[in-house]
Amino acid sequence: MKTFSKSCFNYCLSLVLMGASLSLLGQAPTVVSVTPVNNATGVATNVTMVLRFSAPMAADSFLAGFHLTFQPPGPFTSGDWNEDNTELSASLIFGGYAPGTKYTWSLTPGGSFPGLPQFTSAAGVPVVATSGSFTIAGTGGGGGTVVTGECTPEDRFDPAVIAVDDSCPDPTDPDPDNLYGFVSVFRSLRFNQVAANEVRPVAEGPFGGSAGATGPKDNPFTAVSYTGPGQPNRVLTNGFGFYFHSREFTTQAELEKEFPAGNYAFALTQTTGGNRNVTVNLPTAIPTAMRISNFDDAQRIAPSQAFAFRWPAVAGAGTSDALEFRIVEECTQRTVFLAPNPCVPINLRSTDTSIVVPANTLLPGKRYEGHLNYGRFNGLSQLPKTLQTGAGVFTETMFPINNPGGSGGGTSARITSFTLATGGFQLDATGTASKPYAIEVSPNLQTWTELITKTTDAAGLLSHTIPGGGGDVRFFRLRSK
Repeated sequence: MKTFSKSCFNYCLSLVLMGASLSLLGQAPTVVSVTPVNNATGVATNVTMVLRFSAPMAADSFLAGFHLTFQPPGPFTSGDWNEDNTELSASLIFGGYAPGTKYTWSLTPGGSFPGLPQFTSAAGVPVVATSGSFTIAGTGGGGGTVVTGECTPEDRFDPAVIAVDDSCPDPTDPDPDNLYGFVSVFRSLRFNQVAANEVRPVAEGPFGGSAGATGPKDNPFTAVSYTGPGQPNRVLTNGFGFYFHSREFTTQAELEKEFPAGNYAFALTQTTGGNRNVTVNLPTAIPTAMRISNFDDAQRIAPSQAFAFRWPAVAGAGTSDALEFRIVEECTQRTVFLAPNPCVPINLRSTDTSIVVPANTLLPGKRYEGHLNYGRFNGLSQLPKTLQTGAGVFTETMFPINNPGGSGGGTSARITSFTLATGGFQLDATGTASKPYAIEVSPNLQTWTELITKTTDAAGLLSHTIPGGGGDVRFFRLRSK
């Protein structure tokens, strides 16, 4: 579950994320995806198995080697979690998987021995048992194909990647001790930038809406409902004192139908003092999706030099709007640069159109992801008796910073999947629309040979079937032409 951040932008965006997380807390958590994919072949001997869950998990309840087991027994692994405890990495501690061996894995809530604690979600609900298998490349493995771009255990915990300090208190925070209650309605729009002038909605949950409320610390709410523009009354779900309604949509039209602009009338039942009625107004204007103007230059940054990221001005930027720029290292998922940041300090106004990232912020050979976020608010207003209201619209654009210190060449294309197909394996990738890319193969990650050149379609997608068979290990990558 996300905690409240100190800045207005992060504070309000956290409400949207919290609503999305809490909507899943009461359900039995499931494994929604796994790497390597089920029945994968030609898997590297040093692979890090990654399981992604449908809800935040109780990380402390997981015991590596007991709740996740292998047949035949595999190498010793750890249980490492991402920030919101929705992704578990079974990283190798030492040793590796045996070449040519098929491993069947099982994830169970009760573990492999009687009396072990249950592996549960953050809400205490046991995980749904699941299992799968993968086959390691080598003699008897059949195929032996490996895709580059995966993070090794060393990459995921690289001490050279230093996370930025953003823990300083914000002097503008109206509620530093989290004593106030709040009532809010927000819409969020999430995008990927894949080329200098091409921004697309993300594949999963690109549009979201959330209405939420929680009472002051000294007078909690016991029930909350609201009536939106042209909508019937809706009773909000209670998630440990946070009342919410949150949904994700595949189109912006669906979002605006369920969360239209206008007034939302909330009815709040308090522990003491009777009921309260509060109205918040969701703004009509939705900011245009943000994009980096010098996208191509951002693919060939020299780490030893400062670099200025630039973006177009936002039309109608106001004093109650907020802008955030963030860089995250891909494997460790550590934030290495953040603006605004009161700890440095770094200021970033809603009317700014650039930010300079200092020299040596990025490391040679590392892959990074940028986040350019914009929030448009009707403002956070403080009502009597420590209750805040707010409404707004957020846009988030993510973009690759794929080759710091490299020579460029358009590394924005990515291999998105590698699956079994008739006669071999199907490689799927995404990149710039209608652009040629070379698919290259290597036996050792040192010497690369061009296999074929393929051109992406109008949606920026390409596929290619690679013949399987044999016991050799092969690595693949894409190169812009």
